[in-house]
Amino acid sequence: MNARHHRRSGLSRPEVMVLMAPLIIIISLVVPTWLEWREHQRIRTAYSEIRMLVTAADLYNREYRLWPAPDASARGDIRFGSVRPNREVMNVLAARVGPGNEDHRTNPRQVDFIALATGELSLSRWSAEGDILDPWGRPYQLVFDANYDNICTIPESSYRPVVGEGVVVWSMGRDGRSDTDDDLTSWRR
Repeated sequence: MNARHHRRSGLSRPEVMVLMAPLIIIISLVVPTWLEWREHQRIRTAYSEIRMLVTAADLYNREYRLWPAPDASARGDIRFGSVRPNREVMNVLAARVGPGNEDHRTNPRQVDFIALATGELSLSRWSAEGDILDPWGRPYQLVFDANYDNICTIPESSYRPVVGEGVVVWSMGRDGRSDTDDDLTSWRR
C-alpha cells in the first residue's frame, strides 16, 4: 500500500497571519481617519442647517412681522426642541398642517420658508413625528424672542441671554446634552 500524503489546499495559520498583518495595519490607520472625517462632516452639516433654520425663521418674521412660535406672547421667550417639540415650528416654516400650524392658522399664506432658505438643498433628517433632527439624530433647539425685547433668553439653560438676535438655534452635538462644550450654536463659534 502506498502511503499517500494528501496535502490540504489553502494556507497554513502562519501564512494567513503574515498576509493579514498588513491589512490590519491599514485598517487601523484608515478607520480613525474616516471616523474623524465623518464627524467633521456632521459638524459642517449641522452649522449649515443651523444657518438655514435661522434664515427660514427670519424670512417668516419678514413676511408676518412675528416669529413662527405658536402661542407667542409677551410672557417671555419660547424654547423648542427640549420640552416643546420643534415640530410645532417646523410645521409652520414648512407650511405643513399639524401641531403649531393647525389649518394653516400660523402660516395662512402657506409659504414654505424651509424651501426658500435652502434653495436646492433639503433637510433629510425629519423624525416620524415631524421634528427636524441634527446629524446625531437629536432635535435642534430653537429659542425665539417672543417678547421682542431684542434679547433671546434661553429657558432651562445655563447659556447667557443672547443680545441682538430674534432667534437662536443650536445642536446639542455628539454628546446629546445641551449646555456643553460640543454644542454647535448660531450665536458663537
